[in-house]
Amino acid sequence: MKIIIEITAAVLFVLSVAGYLIGSSGSNSGSRGAEASTGSSGGMRFKNRLKIISKPLMMPLLILLYLLMTREVHYFIVTALAFGFLGDTFLLKPEKKAFFIAGLVSFLLGHLCYIYGFLQPISMIGKLNSWIIFPIYAFAGILIYKKLLPYLGSVKIPATVYLAVIFIMSFASFLRLSYYLDFRNLLPLAGSILFISSDTKLAFDKFKGSTKSSNLFKDITYVAAQILIAAGFTWI
Repeated sequence: MKIIIEITAAVLFVLSVAGYLIGSSGSNSGSRGAEASTGSSGGMRFKNRLKIISKPLMMPLLILLYLLMTREVHYFIVTALAFGFLGDTFLLKPEKKAFFIAGLVSFLLGHLCYIYGFLQPISMIGKLNSWIIFPIYAFAGILIYKKLLPYLGSVKIPATVYLAVIFIMSFASFLRLSYYLDFRNLLPLAGSILFISSDTKLAFDKFKGSTKSSNLFKDITYVAAQILIAAGFTWI
C-alpha cells in the first residue's frame, strides 16, 4: 500500500513540476510567478494558468514524498519546504511589492532552516581548514551585490540580507560536507549552489530586465535545488 502512495505522490509531483516548467516557458517576465502579457494568445494564457495552478503544488508534494521516503524526519527540511511553498505562492504576483517582499522573506526563513539543519551536527568553527573556501563565497557574494546594487532601489536592505543568508546557507552545506564526506552530503551542497544560481538570475531579471529564454533556467535550477537538498536528508 505504501509503495502505491509513494508512486502516486511521485507522479503528481512530476506532473506539477512539468506543469510549472511548461507554464514558465510561456512567460517573458523577470520573475518565477509573473503573468503573461496582455497580448498573449490563448495558448500563452493557458500556460500562465497552468503555472498558477501547478506552482503552489510542488513543495507540498515534495514534502509528502520526503515524509514517505525518509528514514528519519528532519523537521527543518519540512519547515524549509513549507516556507518554499509560501514563497512560491507569494511570487505568483511579484509585480506587487508587498507580495515580492513576502516571498523574499519566506525563502529567507527557509534558508535559515537549512542553515540550522546543516550545522546541527557540526561546529561552525571546529574545522578551520574548511574555511579556506570562505573567501570564494565572500568574493562571489560581493561581486553579485555590487552588480545588483544600482538597481535595488527601495528593496536594497531586504535584498542584501537575503543575498548574505543564501551564501551563508551554501557555505554551511559545504562545512557539513567537509565533516561528513559522502554522497548524501554532496547533494545539499549541489542544491545550495543551484539555489544561488537560480536566485541570482531571478534578481538580475527582476531588477535589470528579463529575457524569455532565462525563465526556464532559473525555474529548473530552483526545483532541482529543493529536490537535491531534501534528497540529501532522505536516507540519513
